[in-house]
Amino acid sequence: MKKNLFSMVLLVVIAFFSACNSGNNPKAVAEKFLTATNQCKFDEAKKYCTPETGKLLDMMSGFAAMAPDSIKNKKVDIKMLDEKIEGDVATVTYSDKAKDKPSTIKCKKVNGKWLVSMGKEDMQGKDDKKGAKDGAAGDSTKTGNDNSTAPEKDTTNKI
Repeated sequence: MKKNLFSMVLLVVIAFFSACNSGNNPKAVAEKFLTATNQCKFDEAKKYCTPETGKLLDMMSGFAAMAPDSIKNKKVDIKMLDEKIEGDVATVTYSDKAKDKPSTIKCKKVNGKWLVSMGKEDMQGKDDKKGAKDGAAGDSTKTGNDNSTAPEKDTTNKI
């Protein structure tokens, strides 16, 4: 009888610690964060991100307050695909049925806990950043398609 009771208590303790630890991996944290943000539950999402990312969520919540209810209540179908951990930094890949290709989100380990870590540049798409960097955002001087007729410099040797 004592053996059975001890086994049961041990099993409960192991199950408890397993349940507590199972939510502290990058993929689980990213999923909780993305689900909360897509439901405009920004205070909930802050539980799963760095303080810097929390400041971005504050800004997003201001924009979301002005959005129509149809956008706030939109159901988003997110599927977690992969996670790559390199030390205290992880990249989680996920798919969103509203997008054509998978997206990624970064996490970092802070005090032993995985948190989503995003900067302002992460809020933009990668193609948007590349386009702005390459001058595609309306700067014709960087595109190389300048058809002006500037005089060429005379490079002949005159004696």
